[in-house]
This record gives sequence, C-alpha cells and structure tokens, in this order.
Amino acid sequence: MLSDKEIREQILKDNGNVIVSAGAGSGKTTLLVKKILEEGKAKNSHYGIAAITFTNKSAADIKEKLGSYDRFKNFVGTADSFVESEVIRPFIVDAFGKHYSDNFKVDYYRNKFRSAKKGLEILRNKNVLGTFERDRDQDNHFNKMNFKFQVAVLILENSLAARQYIKAKYRRLYVDEYQDTDLDMNKFYLYLKDKLGIKLFFVGDLKQSIYKWRGAQPENFRNLLSDDSDFNKYELTVNFRCAQDIQNYSKLFIENEVIEEKDEITSVLGIYSDFDLPDVVNNIMYNKLLKKKTFAILVRNNNQAKQYKEELTALGKDFTYIPPNPLDVTTPNVVFLRELVKYIKNENYSLYELQNNIYRELSKDERTTLKTMVEKLETCKDKDSIDDCLIEIYGLLGMGIYEGELDNFSSVLLTDEYDSAFDTREKSYYIMTIHSAKGLEFDNVLYAAGDLNLWEDDFSNLHYVAITRAIEKLFVIIDSREYEREVNKLIREKEIEKIMNVIQI
Repeated sequence: MLSDKEIREQILKDNGNVIVSAGAGSGKTTLLVKKILEEGKAKNSHYGIAAITFTNKSAADIKEKLGSYDRFKNFVGTADSFVESEVIRPFIVDAFGKHYSDNFKVDYYRNKFRSAKKGLEILRNKNVLGTFERDRDQDNHFNKMNFKFQVAVLILENSLAARQYIKAKYRRLYVDEYQDTDLDMNKFYLYLKDKLGIKLFFVGDLKQSIYKWRGAQPENFRNLLSDDSDFNKYELTVNFRCAQDIQNYSKLFIENEVIEEKDEITSVLGIYSDFDLPDVVNNIMYNKLLKKKTFAILVRNNNQAKQYKEELTALGKDFTYIPPNPLDVTTPNVVFLRELVKYIKNENYSLYELQNNIYRELSKDERTTLKTMVEKLETCKDKDSIDDCLIEIYGLLGMGIYEGELDNFSSVLLTDEYDSAFDTREKSYYIMTIHSAKGLEFDNVLYAAGDLNLWEDDFSNLHYVAITRAIEKLFVIIDSREYEREVNKLIREKEIEKIMNVIQI
C-alpha cells in the first residue's frame, strides 16, 4: 500500500486522465496547483491551462497559489465563465449562423423557459442567454438541466473552428470540486475528453457534496471513480487540518470510515445548556475555552447568522457576519469587480493586487490611466456616475459588459451592509452559514446540532463539512434529542468507547 506522499508523487507524474478523491484537509487545492506548475515546467509549450472551479472564492484561492505563473495565457475561474468566454461568445455565430450575436446579455432572472428549443429562440430573437425554470422535483431539488452548458456542447458539435481552438489552446483541464457539477457540465467535460482528446484532471470529495438541492450531481464523480471509467484513480485520506479527535467525530455519520480512538479526548466538546446560543458563546469565551485565535460559529441560514450577530454585539462580542451580496452572482468579470471593490474599500489593498486580477498585461500608460480612473471611481456617490466610471474602466481593459454587472457593482459600493464581505483586515471571530464556510478553516468552530435535520438528504455531508472546518477545537451544542440518540447509537454500533467530552453550561 502506497503512503500518502507516494500517492501525491504518482499524481504529479501521471499524464493521463486523472480523478482524485480528496477528503477535507488533504490539501487538494494545493495539489491541483502543484500539478499545474509541474506540467507547465515539463511541457514548456504554447498550450495554456484551464483551472476551473465551482465558486469565485475557489478561483481566487487558486490564482493566489499560482501567483504570476503564465497568467495571461491561462484561464482560472468558474465553469460558467469558462464556457461563456472560451466557447459560446467566440463561436456562437459560426455554429448557429448570423441570426445569433456574440454580444448577448446573460439574464437568469427574467428569461426562463422549460425547453432548450425555447431557450435558443430567446437567445436568437431577444439576444439574451437565459436559464431553465427552476422547478423542484419530488426530492425538493431544482431542475438539474444547465442551458449554458447544453449550448456550449451544441456549439462544439456545430463549429469546427470552436473545436480546433479549444484543442489547440488547452492540453488539459483542471476541475476542482467535481462532486458539485451537474449533468450538463459533466457531459461538456467528457465531450472535451472523448471528442477532442483533451486530458482531464478532476478533484472532489463525495462527503462534501452539499449542493444537490440546486442541481449538483455527485453521481458524476462517483461514476468516474468506478472501475469502468478510463480515469486513473487516486484517493487522499490524510487530513492535515483537523486534530484527530475532530477527524474521528467528522467520520461518525459517514459509512465505512475508520475511527482511530485516542486515550484522551481534548478537541471535541459537547455542550448541554438551557441558554441560547449567544449566551453559550459568551460563556465559552469568558471561561477561556478557545484554542488559539480564530473562532467561527456555523449556522444553517443567513437569517440565523444575522440574528446571532446582533445578539452577540449586544453582549459586547465583535463577530463578523459576511452577508450574501450582489457580487456573489457568477458573471464573467465578477472576480475583477470584487477585487475592485476591495481596493476602493480598503486602504491596505494595493493597485498591484488589483492589476493581478486582469487577464492581460498592461502597459505603463495603461496602468497610469487605470489608477486615475479608479481614483475617480472612488469619489462617485451615485449609481449613474459609478456606471459611467466602470464603463470607462471596462473600455480601457477591453472587457465586455455583462447583464447585471453594473447594477450589482454599484449596489455593493453604495450599500454599507456589504462592507464586511470585502474587508481585507484580519479578523478573529466569524459567524456564517455552513455553505459559506466550505473551503475555509478556523482554530475553533461551534455549531448547534439542532440546526441540522437528521433525516435531511444532505445531513451527513453538511455535518462533515461543518465539523472539518475546525483545526484545534470543536464545540457541539447538543440541543436535539434525536441527534443525541443517533450519536449514542452510532457509538454503540461502531464500538467506540468515547467520541467527545461533555459539559453543562
């Protein structure tokens, strides 16, 4: 049996189609970046790379780790941005004819339909790329079809130029969080492999699949991990993030996971209390139960987060709540727009950092002009003047203006409520949803068991994601009889002597 180090070395050397199952804390993003850099060094060719992620946050993380590596010939961003900028806009006219335009708007709010045929009619007649109606199925999951990726495959099938371009530009695609892809994304990637000979590198974790409700199909990842697929398969199980006690607790609700018991449990604390969550947190901090510095409270929804933030503030505790904001919506330029907001709202954020998020090299004169334009933007106090300044910046950088971007950008700049989402100062205390915390880590984590429905389809995955955000200390408020009974049942079934320490507050 190979060691973790040997498995990683094999992955870096593997030139075939690769799929990696990587658990929480295994350093999968670091591995993906290292693979990109290794391949870049070895090949030294005209080929670019595409590192594709599920969220803007993940894209920013990969960009930061890659640094300045060939960033002008490579793509790092979300899957939506990749197919729109690399397939749909450049080749829609070639594939479908002159009645279509590459200058279409993207509007998922006012242009919904029930068939691909209707979607193509809207794209042709109204010059708008819409989306399928988000009807829920019997499992309360949204419609799983993805029109944008269906269009991308149609274009590749109907445009020789599109196929030649993608094949000539990309030797390999790297895709993170593959368990979160939907059916049409999966078809798109496999088309690139099967029809164009492009190699694929997929990384994911079935235990962290928490987006089935919005169309994600973890079966895509599971099927490619099967013996029947033509991918070379690897598994990374070593968790470098969490203390062993926390790792054990994270595996409690996961089938066939081995729990390595310790003689003494110091990192997982079960809390019984008659007090509300803010008072429990106050008590934890007063009694100095926290390890090291950062502390995150994880909750189920944003309304809870907002309420607890207000109550904790009243108790004199300074927790940062990061609300959803208009620039959470994925658009082709959203990474740049988020960095632009950070620059405007933070004195310690440099113009150099902003320029690192532009996909082409700027001349000295262009950098000077950009600085002047951004300084002008900083003085804007109303939507119209913000729109005018942003349009000037787009023109300088040769960026297209996409539906909703002007409105979303001005809304963020003019609304103080969103400031915490773009504050680059280091914080210690956070409160956020489990979904928002995915991909992050904190020295201490607290969550209330009653927030999760034990019989919910994604319960074990949400539970796993919440727990594996903790590095040193995990606090679980035992405020659900059902949860307590299930924990005790699993302890008996897995023949575990003890899984946590328990205190009363």
